Amino acid sequence: MPKRIVVVDDDMEITQIIKSTLKTRGYEVLVAHNGQDGLRLIEETHPDMVILDLMLPLLSGMELIKRIRRDPVLKDMPVLVMSAISKTTQKPEEFWRRGLGADDFIAKPFEPLALLGRVEYVLRKKEYVSMSNNGAAAVKSAPTAEALKTATPKQVVKAFIESWNTQDFATEYNCLAEEMTGGLSQKEYIGRRRQFFLDDKGEHKKHYCEKILESTQSRNVAKVVCIRSEVKGHITRRTEESYVLRKTPQGWKIVAVRTRPITETKHDG
Repeated sequence: MPKRIVVVDDDMEITQIIKSTLKTRGYEVLVAHNGQDGLRLIEETHPDMVILDLMLPLLSGMELIKRIRRDPVLKDMPVLVMSAISKTTQKPEEFWRRGLGADDFIAKPFEPLALLGRVEYVLRKKEYVSMSNNGAAAVKSAPTAEALKTATPKQVVKAFIESWNTQDFATEYNCLAEEMTGGLSQKEYIGRRRQFFLDDKGEHKKHYCEKILESTQSRNVAKVVCIRSEVKGHITRRTEESYVLRKTPQGWKIVAVRTRPITETKHDG
């Protein structure tokens, strides 16, 4: 059954673009042009995701999010906000995502391919959290940039490796020193990583820091050697990875990685 997405925006041209874009990936798209109709549609259809603007007639996007989060049935529904507000205030997208209680935020005007990437990111993250909470281990919240400032080298390496599982490329970026990001801004880096994820069908892979083999550090330099496992279908690939980290005012950052293949194991599903 296709994923159902409700789009709430008073601009009919934009809703048509969003609808056409999402349908290329097989999503079922329902549209409302004001906040009240949007809330009614969400309550009636219980979609897999909501995409909404902030500036809506009758009921604002901000109030709509509040009502979704207060509803015990709807409160965990993924919400992606699309708005031009970040352009007028000069605040970053992350500021608005956190402040609004949304799962993601994308500034208008937007590129259709970027929208698809954000939608798949949010839906896959939701699926991964749900699967993990029903399985052997629950997903812990990803460390914020502030939390990474006080993280140990081992914690930084683990966060870097496992950020792939939820497409948390902001955390991945924050684990890297500038020389490892190619001079890209965080927004540019995240955009490229999400596109790579889609091209590589990365949603079928999971990465884990399986075991720490060695961890040493001096005042400003650290080295962490670990076993990294990549699980894809019935195949698990293990590599030995050696990370060199440098102490910076923002915490430990990865400056170099060396990888050596170890094993590839096929197993039953």
